Amino acid sequence: MALRRLREHTVGNFVPIKEAAATMPEFDENHLAGDEVPKGGSMCANCKYLKDAKRRICGEKSFIKWQGPNKPAGSPVIPLSIDRYCSDFYKAKPGLTKGVR
Repeated sequence: MALRRLREHTVGNFVPIKEAAATMPEFDENHLAGDEVPKGGSMCANCKYLKDAKRRICGEKSFIKWQGPNKPAGSPVIPLSIDRYCSDFYKAKPGLTKGVR
């Protein structure tokens, strides 16, 4: 488990950022790390990792490694429209205060 590995590197409640960032999350077999979402709010269109909106390219390393429905492991291509998809690896663009509609 990812949490168990993090605990091995924990001193008190402190987890060194380098170890925490290097740990790939582990999902149970039914978890979808990416899925269709309603327009607005968290979505690839307002994610800091969106590299190419026209070609739907994500630059987040864990997303690229992840394999899911219509998303082969190793592919940076977002499987649906960028305003209708979001993943667990989402991080809002700097300065974003509201979702894009």
